[in-house]
Amino acid sequence: MKLPLKILWVKEADSTTAKGMALLESEYNVISTFAKTVSTFKDAVENEKFDVVIVQLPLSECYASVIGEVLKRQLTGIPCLVVGAITKQAKLEWIKAGARDCILADELELLPILVERQMILAAQHAATKLELERKEIEYAALFYNSPEAILIHDFKAIKQVNSAFLFQLGYWDEDELIGKEPLVTLIHPKDITLLNLTEGERTSESVVIIPDIRVLKKDGTYLKCDFRIVSMYWEGTWYSQIILQQLVNKKSIQAYLAAKEQSEMFLRHAEQVPGVIYQFQLFPDGTYCFPFVSSSVYKTHGITAQELMEDGTKYFEHMPEEDIELFREEGVRSRETLKNWNLDYRLIIPGKGVRWMRGTSTPVQMPDGSTLWYGYVADITKDKVASAALKDKEEQVRTIFKYAPDAIVILKIDGTIVEWNPKAVDIFGWTKEEAIGQLLYKLIGPERNYSKYKAFVNSYKRNGSGITLNQALEVCAVHKNGKEFSITMALSEMTLKGAQYFIGFISDITKRKNAAERLKESLLEKEVLLKEIHHRVKNNMQVITSLLSLQSSFIENEAVKEIFRNSQYRINAMGMVHEMLYQSDDISKINYGSYLKRLVEGLILAMKGTESPIGLELETPNISLNVDTAIPLGLIVNELVTNALKYAFPNEQKGSICVKLSCLEYPNFRLEIGDDGIGCFSKDILETTKSLGLMLVRRLAIQLKGSIRHLKTEKGTHYELLFQEVFQV
Repeated sequence: MKLPLKILWVKEADSTTAKGMALLESEYNVISTFAKTVSTFKDAVENEKFDVVIVQLPLSECYASVIGEVLKRQLTGIPCLVVGAITKQAKLEWIKAGARDCILADELELLPILVERQMILAAQHAATKLELERKEIEYAALFYNSPEAILIHDFKAIKQVNSAFLFQLGYWDEDELIGKEPLVTLIHPKDITLLNLTEGERTSESVVIIPDIRVLKKDGTYLKCDFRIVSMYWEGTWYSQIILQQLVNKKSIQAYLAAKEQSEMFLRHAEQVPGVIYQFQLFPDGTYCFPFVSSSVYKTHGITAQELMEDGTKYFEHMPEEDIELFREEGVRSRETLKNWNLDYRLIIPGKGVRWMRGTSTPVQMPDGSTLWYGYVADITKDKVASAALKDKEEQVRTIFKYAPDAIVILKIDGTIVEWNPKAVDIFGWTKEEAIGQLLYKLIGPERNYSKYKAFVNSYKRNGSGITLNQALEVCAVHKNGKEFSITMALSEMTLKGAQYFIGFISDITKRKNAAERLKESLLEKEVLLKEIHHRVKNNMQVITSLLSLQSSFIENEAVKEIFRNSQYRINAMGMVHEMLYQSDDISKINYGSYLKRLVEGLILAMKGTESPIGLELETPNISLNVDTAIPLGLIVNELVTNALKYAFPNEQKGSICVKLSCLEYPNFRLEIGDDGIGCFSKDILETTKSLGLMLVRRLAIQLKGSIRHLKTEKGTHYELLFQEVFQV
C-alpha cells in the first residue's frame, strides 16, 4: 500500500511537472496542489498542510522572493525542493531561504529519493520536536505537581510559580504575583542581603542553598524556609529557580492528560512515515530491548512491532555476522561518547532478499545506567543500487578519461584548465600539475595568437558567441619544448554541479598531415606518369595512323584503300581521347562536348575538304565521361558520322549532320546522331548489316550497357543510342 504524499507544486508559465509527478506517483499516493501565482501560493500555504513543497524553475524574481519569505516564516518544518536549471549562486540563495535541496531538470530520477530522504528527516525532526515537547510537558507537570513550592524569576520580576508556592503563601491566583511583584517585596527586609548572589552564581547552573529565609505571605505573616537556587539559561536570558518546600497541586492530573494526548499524537505520526521509528535500550549487564517500535517495521523488516518489543534478538536473526559486529562496535562508540549512532547495514529478509538499511539515532544516558537511543531506520536499497550504478558510470568515465587515445581537457568558461588527462601530457609535454590552473590558449597556443583567443573567450562570456562548438577545428599548437605542430580540437559545453564548463577533445595530426603530404606528392607523381602514358599512347596511335597512310599510298585498289582510311579514322577517334586526357587537369575524365566537336569537325575536314558544304549542329551540355566510356562512344560516333559523310550527300550535295548528347538520370545518357541527306539506310539495317562498321556500332553499344535503334524521320537517317557511363573493374 502506497503512503499518501501531499505536494504543493510551485511553478509559473508552462513549465512541465509531468515527469516528476510520474516518478513520485510510482512510490506514493500523490495529492497535488498547483500554485502558478503569488496569490494561489499564499492561499495554499495558509489554508492547507503539505508534506513537501516542490518549486519548479524558472520563476519570476518577484515570485521567487515571495516564496523565499514564506519559507523562512511559515514553512520552516516542511521540506522544500527546487527543480530546474539553476546556477551555483541561485542554488545558494534558495538554500539560504530554506530549500532543503536543488536538482537539475535532467536529474529528475533523483526526485523520489530526495523526497523520501526529506520525509525521513522531517519525521526525525518531528520526532525530536515531539520528544522535546513531551519533555517540556513532563517538566511542566513536574513543576506544577511538585509537592515543593517553586518560583522562577529573572532577577527583576517573578515569571512563574507553581501551585505549591501559591498554597504555601496563601494566594489563589498566580496572576497576583507573576510579572507584578519583584522577588525582594516577598522577602523580610533583614533577609534581603542574603539574596545578593555573585555574578558567577547568577550565570552558572550550580546549586546555591540559602537557609532561614523569611518569605512574606498574603496575610502579612512570614514563612521561614530554606531557598535552593538553580540558575537556568533560556533563549538569551538567565533565570533563577527557587525551591521552598513540598506541596501537592491539583493541576497534575490535567498535565498528565495533556502529556498523554501528545504521546498519542506522536504515535499516530510515527505510523505515517515511510521508515521505522524506534527506541533501543542497552542495559549495563549487556541485555537489550526495544521499548518502542512503529508498526511500519513489518513492511520493511518482515517482523511485527509487538514481536520485536517482546524479543529484541529477533531483529538480528536475519543480519549477516559481519554487520552484527559493526552494529555492536558503533553502539559501543555511541554509548561511550553519547554521540549519534549511524550505520548502513544489511538484512536478509525472506521473500525480499538482501535489503540495505540506514539507521540513525541519538543516545540518552538513563538514571539506571542504561543507554536509550531514539532512532529511525529506512530501507535504502534503491539508493544503494543507484549509488552503485553511479559509481560504475563514474569509474567508466574515469577509465575513458585516463586511457582515451586523444587528449581530453576540461576548462572553465574563461579557458582555465581544471582537468588534463594522460594523453594530453603525451601530446603537449606538460604534466597535470603544471597544466591545471593555466589558461589553455596560453599553455599550448602560439604567443602570436593570444590576443585573438582572449577576444574569443571574452566574446563568449559576454554574449555566448565567438567560440565554435561541437566542430573539430585544425589549429597550431606549441609543445612544452617550443616546437609548433598541428592539432584538431573540438569543444563542447557541459554542466558539472550546476556550473558551466567546456570539454575539449584534442588530436595530434602531425603524422596524419605528413602522411597526407606524402600521399599528395605520390598522387602528383602518378598523375604525371599517367599523363605521360596517355601522351605516348596518343603518339603511338599517331604513328600507326601514319604507317597506315603511308602503306595505303602504295595500294591501287580503291576498296582496300577505303579499308585503310576507315581504320585511320577509328584510330584517330581513340587517339584523340588520350590526347585530351593528358591535356586535361582531370586525367580520369574528358569534356565530351569538346571531344565530339573536334572529332566530327575532323571527319568532315578529312572526308569533304576545307570547302565542304556539310554543316554541323552540335548540342552537348557540359558533360564529362571517363576513358572507359569515352573511347567506345567515340568509335560509335566515328562510324555513324563516317557513314553519313559517305552516303547521305552524293554529288557534293549540301546538308548538315546533327549530334545531340544529353544526360538522363545518372548514369544514363542519350546520344542522337542524324543527317538531312537522302536517307539511304533501311530501318533494320543494324540487325541485318554485314558491314564491319555497323557491326562494331552494335557491339560497342552493348559494351556501354545500352541499345541503339534507327529512328523513323521524314528526311535523312537518324540513330538514337541509350547508354550508361561504365567503369572497368
